[in-house]
Amino acid sequence: MKRSEVIKYLAESLINGQLTQARGLAKRQSAEAICDYLHDELGWSLESSVAATRYLKTGQGYQAYCDSK
Repeated sequence: MKRSEVIKYLAESLINGQLTQARGLAKRQSAEAICDYLHDELGWSLESSVAATRYLKTGQGYQAYCDSK
C-alpha cells in the first residue's frame, strides 16, 4: 500500500471512530504527512489537524482533539 493510501485509510479510521486502528497506522507515518493530509486534503482547520496528529502519534491530547472539532 502506498504511503498516501495508508494516510487516507488512517484518516478514514479516525473519522469512523476506529481509534486503535488509526493509531496503529500512524506509528509508521510522519506527523507532518498526517497533519498535511488532514489540513490540505480534508480541509480540517490547522488546530484540528495538529490536535488529531498529536493524539495519533502520542496517545495524548484526545480531549483537545475532540474539542477542536
